[in-house]
Amino acid sequence: MVKKKCSPAYELLAHVWSHSLKATSHSWERLNHSMSAALNLAINAGLIFDRDDFARFAKEFRSAYWIGSSGGERYYSTAVRTGNLSAAQAFEHWCQRPAFIADDVYPGNHDGFKHGIGRRQRERLAVGFSFPWKNHGRVVVTSFSHDGACLTACAYSEWKLNETQKVTKRFRITVTDIQADRKKRKERNSQS
Repeated sequence: MVKKKCSPAYELLAHVWSHSLKATSHSWERLNHSMSAALNLAINAGLIFDRDDFARFAKEFRSAYWIGSSGGERYYSTAVRTGNLSAAQAFEHWCQRPAFIADDVYPGNHDGFKHGIGRRQRERLAVGFSFPWKNHGRVVVTSFSHDGACLTACAYSEWKLNETQKVTKRFRITVTDIQADRKKRKERNSQS
C-alpha cells in the first residue's frame, strides 16, 4: 500500500491531533482550541495546503467541532489577508465556490500577522474586507451564500463617535457582477 503524500499543513494538524492531551487530562475543549490554533499557525506560517485538506480536516479531525459556527470564514479571511494562496484555494475547493476577486480591496483590521495589510490593487474578497461598489462608495463583505453563488456586502452610514454604524444598503453580488462593474469602470476611466 502506497502512503499518500500529505501537505505540510495537513502534517502539522495531524501531529497536533495525534499528540494532544498526552501530558494533560483529556479535554475536548482543549483539543478543539489546539486544532484551531494549529490551523491558524499553518495559514499564518505560510505552510502549503493541498486542495483537499479542508475536506480531510472535516473527515479525519472532526473540524465541525473546532472550525466554528461561521463555517471557517475566519480562516479564509486569514489566508487571503496573509497571502497564503494555497490555503485560500483549498478553502474555496472545500466550499465549492469561486474566488470573488475585486479591485482596490482593503482587508480591514487584523491584530495578528500584519504582512500585506493595506489596500490591494486586485484581491480575493473575504468577510470583513471592503471594496468600492458601483456608486455606493466602499462596501464591506458580511457573508457568502451557502451555495457559493454570491456574497453579501453592506454599505454603512458615516461613522460617528459613540454611534453604531447603520446599514444603508445591502447587496447580493456574484462574480459576474464584479467583472461587469470592473469593465464599466475601465470604460469610464478610458473616456476621461
